[in-house]
Amino acid sequence: MAQRNFRFPNGKTVIQYHQIGRFQAYPSGVGVFNLRDRMVDFLHTSSETIAILVVEMLDKVWASNGRIPPDWSMLELEAQPDTTTTPR
Repeated sequence: MAQRNFRFPNGKTVIQYHQIGRFQAYPSGVGVFNLRDRMVDFLHTSSETIAILVVEMLDKVWASNGRIPPDWSMLELEAQPDTTTTPR
């Protein structure tokens, strides 16, 4: 069964899928805008790359009108520390 409402993980705002106008990626996160072009919620991310991945995933969920559940696994990528070391 399709979900009718959208909410970010740990988000406070609930918006129905048919009221979403767009998702926007920023260097510090992802914004959700309603049909009146007002930001109704914001998800902080550590990089713009993660924000772009989140927007691409949310576009697919939005296009399916909530039939595809959101996959928030890319948010775990930012929690992992950078273990690459630079040679000196």
